[in-house]
Amino acid sequence: MTNSEMDKLGALLEQRYSLFHADLIMRAILDESVSREDFMHGSEEILANEVDEDEYTPQCWAGI
Repeated sequence: MTNSEMDKLGALLEQRYSLFHADLIMRAILDESVSREDFMHGSEEILANEVDEDEYTPQCWAGI
């Protein structure tokens, strides 16, 4: 992914998520150790918990 593409994706994520979650999602996208299944599960957890916890980190993403 080019820097320009990452910047565009980051800008899109920041419109929907907090800066913390936008950064976390971006790092999960770029981290080869995060499987598609773990990415989807983590994304669902963020959506489910974003109202209650601004800096919620899915357990399957704890290392990124």
